[in-house]
Amino acid sequence: MSKNTAFIFIIFAGLAGLAIGWAVGQQSYPYYSGMMPYRVGMPMGGGMMGHSASIKSDADFLMEMIPHHQEAVDTSKYVLSRTDDPELMGFLQGIIDAQTKEIEQMKRWHQDWFGQEYKDDGRYRSMMPDLTGFTDRQLVSVYLHGMIMHHMGAIDMARAISGITKRQELKDFSTEII
Repeated sequence: MSKNTAFIFIIFAGLAGLAIGWAVGQQSYPYYSGMMPYRVGMPMGGGMMGHSASIKSDADFLMEMIPHHQEAVDTSKYVLSRTDDPELMGFLQGIIDAQTKEIEQMKRWHQDWFGQEYKDDGRYRSMMPDLTGFTDRQLVSVYLHGMIMHHMGAIDMARAISGITKRQELKDFSTEII
């Protein structure tokens, strides 16, 4: 994706997020049923609360960030299976590739630092809405808004660990996320 295309896509995603957030606040999108309206600094759905507050150690960070990344990979794969837009496909594949690689790295860190293979302990709460009930037209907007909020959660977790960790790898990783 060219720099201009990436810039346009980021602007579009931000505007789509704001438009959807406004519409949700106006309750004109019934497919957001049960979800809180978007406000800057506020979660989109009930699952986003508390992720950064639960980061008290390097282990906590990995136990939250690995499934957080996996959720981004899974939702991106789902949207990829339902779109034929070449630019969106490139964007989605970029998320899948980058975050799959980072998941593998975090799992290696978990093994090296804590002497055991990473195993999901169930503490992670989903930050993305269930995308399966949306039409193709709705799906992209809901996904983009969800991803904006999802990444805000990642930034919060990265900020939390950057003030705690002594490991340079996590400091560098958190800086990349932010």
